Amino acid sequence: MARSALRLTVSLLLLIASLTTAAAQFDPAKVPPQAAGVAALYPAPRVTYSTPSFAPGRADFTSHAELTAFLAATTEGVAHVALRTMGRSQEGRAIAAAIFAQGSLDIAALRRNGRPSVLIIGQQHGNEPAGGEAALVIIERLARGDLAALVDKINVVVVPRANPDGAEAFRRTTTSGIDLNRDHALARTPEARVLIGLMRELDPALVIDAHEFSVIGAWVRNFGGLARPDVLIQAATQANLTPAIALLQDGTFLPALRNAFDAQGLVHDWYFFGDRDPKVVNMGGIEPELARNAGGLRHAASILIETRGIGIGRTNWKRRVFAHVTAMETALHVAAKNALALNVARDESRRFDLVRDSARMLVVRARPTPERRDMVFVDPVNGALRTVSVDWRSSLTLVPEVTRSRPWGYVLPPSAANAAARLVELGIAVDRLGAQAKLTVEHYRTLGIERGAGDTIQGRFELEKGEAAIPVGSFLVTLDQRLATLAALLLEPDSDSGYVAHRLVALDGGDRVPILRITDVPDTHVLALQPLQ
Repeated sequence: MARSALRLTVSLLLLIASLTTAAAQFDPAKVPPQAAGVAALYPAPRVTYSTPSFAPGRADFTSHAELTAFLAATTEGVAHVALRTMGRSQEGRAIAAAIFAQGSLDIAALRRNGRPSVLIIGQQHGNEPAGGEAALVIIERLARGDLAALVDKINVVVVPRANPDGAEAFRRTTTSGIDLNRDHALARTPEARVLIGLMRELDPALVIDAHEFSVIGAWVRNFGGLARPDVLIQAATQANLTPAIALLQDGTFLPALRNAFDAQGLVHDWYFFGDRDPKVVNMGGIEPELARNAGGLRHAASILIETRGIGIGRTNWKRRVFAHVTAMETALHVAAKNALALNVARDESRRFDLVRDSARMLVVRARPTPERRDMVFVDPVNGALRTVSVDWRSSLTLVPEVTRSRPWGYVLPPSAANAAARLVELGIAVDRLGAQAKLTVEHYRTLGIERGAGDTIQGRFELEKGEAAIPVGSFLVTLDQRLATLAALLLEPDSDSGYVAHRLVALDGGDRVPILRITDVPDTHVLALQPLQ
């Protein structure tokens, strides 16, 4: 018995070491055995799935070829579903969407049929397969099973595998090494541009983003145990979220999901991840570049679902997929039951962003609230539960660090054509000035520039009012549009997700911000504005 425990401990330590190296194709031989006491906490549910990875004798996950064949066979001949290739990955693999609706199955038509649309996204991270497999289960049930009747009240679009290259290589990132989940503002990858384009075209009222979280890794190193929950959840948590979307998430969807997990015996918690400080645990981030928060800023209730999975291969595979299926089917039922409320919340949220209110402050940068919190970890050898008090960073209550009044609009110099094009790709309206103009503006005065995370910069700025000659060819972004808050967070230079921070807009002379703020409404006729396509 002691020798078996020692082997298990050594296997866990070897896996922890392997997690610090580059991810390779999934190899079941590298997955450590699960102790009997741990396995007893995660019994397999009494369900049967017919998706490819559940074929008898399988030791790996669904391949891209199998996914493609399954989608074709499952949807063939079904009147209320259509398959569409939304785009291709960096290695040329198709990124498919299954579209469910009554009437026209053209995505543009879904915006006109009066029913709210639900978007389900699987496998933005290639080494997190359970959400993608659950999406296949949901597609099958929507096409030919018990969920088909829901399309009388809602439209549903499912992207089961957003990162097919990463999935095929069992790698977190896209081929270029960029984290797709953090590319929803910069749009550097074709995979992100596919999802952004779908969001623009569909204008969903609800987004479900399916992931998996690390079970071993830092949790064993820092707290002596495995992560306990079956599933973690978090809605969009951004300091500028509109009241209508916040209420819809917190008052309708999150309680329903928790109740569903409880009913199925699934242990759940807020989404959390480790910190550089080994004794700190963070809730999910608040940056607009994250898919969850980008969805919220696009006026959708946006929910992240994460099941235990990273580092444990196919261990507890059916239970992990079952947890995602539980979340997805619950969200669909709640959306169908509250279809009118979804439409009202989305429309109210859009109107809220359209209204110019000088008293409404823009939170440019914020930080989570530090708390002490008890967390339960699992002994990897015997499955015993252990409660540990941790330093917890809560995203539920944010502390503003930089706030500013909302301007009428922003001016970008002619040299910022690439940034302007990215904004248009996100669905943000941008105009080009056809005539030179002299305007009263606010300049940013630089107080300091520091190196930020990765290749970003983090600056401190204050505003100064003055006159400026705006040259022909400059770009104008006004905030009388439905993505006004998203636009502002990308153009304020001290925003962590902003285009200045990410060097998409270069500082003049090393420290001068070339973006200007317009506070008073100018004579737009004199500016000879031309929409940028």
